[in-house]
Amino acid sequence: MKKILLSLLVLLIFLGGCNKETTFNPQSPQKYIFDSINMSDMNNGWAIDKGKGKVYKTKDGGKSWIDVSPTDQSLINSYISSYYFMDSFTAWILYDSSILYSTEDGGKHWQDEKVPFNSANLLFTHHNDAIVGWALKSYGMASGNEPVALYKYENNSWILIAEGEMPQKENTRKDTIPWTGEKKGFVMLPDMLTGFITVEYRSPGNYGLYVTNDGGKTWYSKKLDILENKKMNPLLCILPGSLITGKN
Repeated sequence: MKKILLSLLVLLIFLGGCNKETTFNPQSPQKYIFDSINMSDMNNGWAIDKGKGKVYKTKDGGKSWIDVSPTDQSLINSYISSYYFMDSFTAWILYDSSILYSTEDGGKHWQDEKVPFNSANLLFTHHNDAIVGWALKSYGMASGNEPVALYKYENNSWILIAEGEMPQKENTRKDTIPWTGEKKGFVMLPDMLTGFITVEYRSPGNYGLYVTNDGGKTWYSKKLDILENKKMNPLLCILPGSLITGKN
């Protein structure tokens, strides 16, 4: 059991490392600076420029990119804080204005909704012929600590599932997500009940793993050895999607 938890911890810790800034410079004057590239297959993929609030698509394996960003005037100078790509047609883009945009046709049309968060780790999956989503809301980093809350999207609405500990607020419960440490990774498994959150504390290499088995209502900590000099297989970058959707 400990080996399984340790493997999940390593996977979650390095999940953020799979989306490093990438510069794409084709044989043309056009130059792209992307914060993230997500390929659905060898030809189709998405890319994000957070600072400019731009979303791009490719259909030729990255040789060319098309701007498919939402065109609302309110998004001028807006920042993309979070995003999630399900496949080459379906995506969600969260802006810092707390507006979440979604598309089911590869960015040709976007739907927008006001959500109760402006920064969050987003997850979406199909469950019982419907789309279910999760958002681990971040209240922002402060001195290496990050208060969070968990929301679930179901039946076309966002519901607060669990609120973590808040700084300078007395909390005697032991089954909540701690406000101490940075929340580095978040996964909910296809059963909609089991989930994991990794926490990196201010001490280098000091990580904690929090687990839920009731759909995020309660969370419990798992003590693991300090991870030092752990090497990552790049193939781990694609594993979280398989865990979330149940696909192989």
